[in-house]
Amino acid sequence: MYYAKIPAMKKTDNLLEKIYEYYKYSCPNTASLTVVQTAFKEAPLPIKQAKHHRWLSHEAADTSIAKSYQSIVVDLEKKSITDDPVGNGILKELKKTQTLRCLLFLADTLPIVSTLSKFFQGEKVNLGQVKM
Repeated sequence: MYYAKIPAMKKTDNLLEKIYEYYKYSCPNTASLTVVQTAFKEAPLPIKQAKHHRWLSHEAADTSIAKSYQSIVVDLEKKSITDDPVGNGILKELKKTQTLRCLLFLADTLPIVSTLSKFFQGEKVNLGQVKM
């Protein structure tokens, strides 16, 4: 991705991947997150993977994490530091202001970028349809 040259965005991208792997490859972690999401009366939302060459997958990954941010933080906080060093590392990153800003920035901008991407991938693009 082009934003890999921006350190804050690269860190956020790495964090998206760590969160995905943390929940995808561990049934107990996934079950724990589902319990927390249910307690907050959120629909259990799976964490999506951000593929490094697709805007659409980044949108899905960032949106799933932004919508479940509170549940993810609470889930990670309830685990012991000594029992779960990976989760503790993710929690530390998630609690940083810069990380939250990047996640929210991406949650606001990626839907627009994805819409534009889909539009320009169409076979016949009429530039007269583009509204400014």
